Amino acid sequence: MDGVVNVAGAGLAGFATVWTSLEQAGLAVARSMSGATVETVQHKYGAEAGQATGHAMGAAVNVGRTAFNIDNLGVKAIVKRTAKDTGREVLKDFAKEKNKNGIEDDGATTKVVEKK
Repeated sequence: MDGVVNVAGAGLAGFATVWTSLEQAGLAVARSMSGATVETVQHKYGAEAGQATGHAMGAAVNVGRTAFNIDNLGVKAIVKRTAKDTGREVLKDFAKEKNKNGIEDDGATTKVVEKK
């Protein structure tokens, strides 16, 4: 049972890490694309056109982020977040209970240790 709980906790933590990384990477790509587009327009059409393009690209990035944030406010997202948080808390409680009962677990073996 310990292994199942550990694997489930690691899976939840991994999912959260990957999701956050994907969000950050998407934002970085959008910013890089925006900067490259502005630079190209400035070079080809001048500073004024580049500035206008920069404002338009900034607005587009903000619309994308807003859409993403609104999607995260939906019922599905709230349930997903609640499930992840609950899973983390269950693992923390499980680890505390094991330590309280004198059980040590290094991930590969589990042994009972005398409390002093």
